Amino acid sequence: MDIKETKDGTIIEVYVKPKSKDFSIELTNDEIIVHCTEPPARGRANREIEKKLSKIFKANVTIIAGCTSQTKRLLIRGLKFEKVKCILSKFEVKKENHSLNDDLKFKTFIVHLIFNGKTEEAINQLSSHYGVPVPRIKVGMPKGHVKNAACYVKKTKTIHFSRRETLANPLIVLHEFYHHLRSTTDWHGGIEKNADKFARSFLEAYKRLLFAFRL
Repeated sequence: MDIKETKDGTIIEVYVKPKSKDFSIELTNDEIIVHCTEPPARGRANREIEKKLSKIFKANVTIIAGCTSQTKRLLIRGLKFEKVKCILSKFEVKKENHSLNDDLKFKTFIVHLIFNGKTEEAINQLSSHYGVPVPRIKVGMPKGHVKNAACYVKKTKTIHFSRRETLANPLIVLHEFYHHLRSTTDWHGGIEKNADKFARSFLEAYKRLLFAFRL
């Protein structure tokens, strides 16, 4: 991680990932990663970075090198090295929390896929993660379940959804996937409150990660 104090302030080197879902900073032992939402066209990403980071550091932030590169050097005017380090530490991903972070990132990724209409991919990822067969997905409810938003039929290993729009609801998708998981592995027992708990753990991880990194 490259941080250097100068007479004008502190210079940091960052690696930029444009066109991200949200603006965020991720600090590792080796580098500072800035996720920005704007594309790297006509200086849009650069302007977003300067504006957002100026707000974070409460100081003027200017890109002084790497305007057309993903690796950029930024000058944080008027701030000393220790103050910059202190602010950046809030975004640090600690090694001892690596497995926890992996779980949070996986759950957040699954919710992100579902919110963005990629439910089949989310189901495939979930099935691979938990080591179970991929269930079928079908829009249309079987007899006896027409009033439900969704249901899982063990005999056919199918998750039924009442409407296509329901496929973009993470709580419903994950609730029914839990029943598939449980029926295949007896994972955590089969009562409804466990299905709700399983589904909500993904939403909580999604919100937690966004709260930690969203600006």
